[in-house]
Amino acid sequence: MADTFKYKDYTESEKVKQAQTALDTHNAGKPADYQSKYGSLVEEAANAWANRDKFSYDLNGDALYQQYKDKYIQQGKLAMQDTIGQASAMTGGYGNSYAATAGNQAYQASLQNLNDIVPQLYQMAYDQYNQEGQDMLNKYNLYNDMENQEYGRYRDTVSDWTSERDYLANAYNNERTYDRSIYDTDKNFAYGTYRDTVSDEQWQKTFDEGVRQYNASLAEQQRQYNTSMQYNKDRDSAPTKFTMSNDQEDRLDNYLAMEDWAAADNYIEYLKELGMSDSEASYWLARIPDSYWNPQKKSDTEVLTDFYRIKGTNLSNTIN
Repeated sequence: MADTFKYKDYTESEKVKQAQTALDTHNAGKPADYQSKYGSLVEEAANAWANRDKFSYDLNGDALYQQYKDKYIQQGKLAMQDTIGQASAMTGGYGNSYAATAGNQAYQASLQNLNDIVPQLYQMAYDQYNQEGQDMLNKYNLYNDMENQEYGRYRDTVSDWTSERDYLANAYNNERTYDRSIYDTDKNFAYGTYRDTVSDEQWQKTFDEGVRQYNASLAEQQRQYNTSMQYNKDRDSAPTKFTMSNDQEDRLDNYLAMEDWAAADNYIEYLKELGMSDSEASYWLARIPDSYWNPQKKSDTEVLTDFYRIKGTNLSNTIN
């Protein structure tokens, strides 16, 4: 019989190995995780803008107001002196209450001009506060735009790397699939050849078994024929009379009571022990019905009845 089918294990071709190497090399160059250059600046600018103090205006803390204040106070003093001088000149150079009152009015008029400019200073301070906020927001937007541009360039790099990886992976998979298909085709062809060989051997084995069974059947038929011829010969030459003594009948009764009597070879040997010759025993055995050797098909009572019927009819009397 043919040996069990064996075939070499699959090994990758050089093209497959080259494709694998190209893919591994590319994977080794995977871009590192993104490291932000402007992230901290964006966060700092955003926090500065979001957490800035609410607008408030301190008039005395306004340097520009102090400049105007000093200017208008000085102008008021000069106006007061000039007014007093003019009023005194009208009265012959002597001071009087009119001159003092006129000089004070001139001074107060100058201070009123200072008060009139306060709303302008407030608006200027508020505009400056808003501009500073806008500058902070512009700074945040600038850093954020720079961060987005930098991250976009990183994503482009990763995208290009991924596209190239996918291309190399597909090239490797396609090459390996093709290479494996060649291997599988060759293996299947080899297995088909092996199966053809096994089929031929199986047919021969089946044929030989058929011949053996035919010869065995023919031999069995020949044996049965020979046995039948011997039986007829023994029957024709068997004696016409055989009488058992009382002792032989007792021994046969004891034998029939045993559990292992239902076997032809044992029974014929026992008949020979009772004094029968080979031909007499064979003749007697041939007259026993089939049910005698198949007690499982009948009850114990029926089997024993057969035994004693045969014994009483033949063994205790003369065999005719």
